[in-house]
Amino acid sequence: MNLLMLLKCNGLAYDDRVRKESISLTANGYDVDIHVLENDNKSASGNVFNDSIKFKQYYLISRKLFKGNRFLFLKLMELFFRFFPSSFKRYDVVWLHDPLMFIFVPYFFLLKKIGRVNKIVWDQHELPPQYFLCSKLLRKFYKTALSLADVRIHANEERALYLNKVLEKNYSFKVIRNFVDELFVQEKALPLSKEEINWLGGDDYFLLQSGAYEVRNFSSVAEAICNTIERKCIVVGGFDKDYVSNLRKKYSNFDDLFLFVGMVPQIRLVDYIDRALASVILYHDKEPNSFYCEPNRLYQSISRGTPVIVGSNPPMANIVSELRCGIILENCGSSVEAIASGFNQFYEADIQISDLAKKRFTWSSQLKAFDL
Repeated sequence: MNLLMLLKCNGLAYDDRVRKESISLTANGYDVDIHVLENDNKSASGNVFNDSIKFKQYYLISRKLFKGNRFLFLKLMELFFRFFPSSFKRYDVVWLHDPLMFIFVPYFFLLKKIGRVNKIVWDQHELPPQYFLCSKLLRKFYKTALSLADVRIHANEERALYLNKVLEKNYSFKVIRNFVDELFVQEKALPLSKEEINWLGGDDYFLLQSGAYEVRNFSSVAEAICNTIERKCIVVGGFDKDYVSNLRKKYSNFDDLFLFVGMVPQIRLVDYIDRALASVILYHDKEPNSFYCEPNRLYQSISRGTPVIVGSNPPMANIVSELRCGIILENCGSSVEAIASGFNQFYEADIQISDLAKKRFTWSSQLKAFDL
């Protein structure tokens, strides 16, 4: 059975959800063919994740000309036309990722009508941008695309129910949460690099897995760490260079307390998680997508036995409260005082992750969702 995946992501090496889904679908008898637009905007092809999963990576002229989200519709149209010849192949299942792929749903629905596609799956890792829901035209197109998909998948129930409420329609859905798989749980941590070891100088550290962006409350974290907490932090993930440069100028001890290691392949996160005092995971609560966030980095840390410090965002806070696996801040992490208080609570607590909690979020527990 042929299955097409179509998505845009930072990079397949950093997208653990796509890796786990692809491998699970392969185990169910599908020949998975991934077509992807990555942030580096380069063309490539070959195998990924294992020898049986193929990928094709696209280059867009429009992405080179227009940075960021400028002329987004133009970029999507170019992606469509570059992908178009590949759509001549017959697919049993088309698996689309994320809300922006709404533009492709009607086309695959047409292919389904003429017998070239059997089933359309729309896997929405995130909620659609607010301008989608506020624009009458985009909202209408989005709702139409939802109705044309055979299977609608969301990252957690909270997001799915929120979306149904906003759209005023009870769409059926499946939930595939971004749990850890056995490969991640059993992976052996490798030593840190010499540069990282030298920077630490024998000190312990906290791990910031959310990168350095304002939507992840990093400026509040920086102020709390530099002015009050004064403990070293390793930052994994992307970051805005100008944003970080401004913080570096503001705090004279910034480089003594923050080390940026950039994007790290998901499986190698264990090298940083296992040695951390705790993993700090914060998201703004201003947007529904962040408010209802339930990131895989939360499951990753818990599964490796590392405590977490999270904001008050309901999905994360509920998990931490139930499993007693970390500290919940008074708010989403938007205030320096809440962060400093949370770190103080962490030092006073003796948090031990139970074996039951470590095994709670396993990818294999939801494999029935892949019975299409």
